[in-house]
Amino acid sequence: EFETPEGYTPTTPNTGDDTSDSDGTKVTITVDGKDDPTIDSGFVKETPVTPLEPETPTNPATPLEPETPTNPATPLEPETPTNPATPLEPETPTNPATPLEPGTPTNPGAPVEPGTPTNPGAPVEPGTPTNPATPVEPGTPTESGMKSLPDTGEHNNSGALAAMFAGLGGLLLFRKRKQDSSKSEM
Repeated sequence: EFETPEGYTPTTPNTGDDTSDSDGTKVTITVDGKDDPTIDSGFVKETPVTPLEPETPTNPATPLEPETPTNPATPLEPETPTNPATPLEPETPTNPATPLEPGTPTNPGAPVEPGTPTNPGAPVEPGTPTNPATPVEPGTPTESGMKSLPDTGEHNNSGALAAMFAGLGGLLLFRKRKQDSSKSEM
């Protein structure tokens, strides 16, 4: 067990910093597989601090004299508004021209008779289908073990989501009104 040597100060135990942490006055240091008591990691040599001599104050300079203000210029007198010109008399409207008489409609010609349709020819007979060498059987559906489609969540949370948005909007509105009222009280 170590005792504090003269001129040294023990380091503060359990500070959390490995560079200056000490576990008190009992220290075991292992070097090359054995304890080396000549190495001391729990004490710090005090360095004396000599106080600096205070500076002698110098005499402060004399303060500057405040300048005397010059006489400000006399303020300009506000301009008096001139009398507005008298408004012009509105012109009297002239009589508009009389509207033209609408023309009489002309008699349209007689409708053209549609022509007779041309005879489109005889229909082409479709060819006979060929039979493949092996008959094609329709595929059978495979069973995946699912009896219904997976739930996509499209219809599950619409009410809960709307309620959350409404609550969030209410909180934001409350906060803004509270800030506005605290600013107006200042």
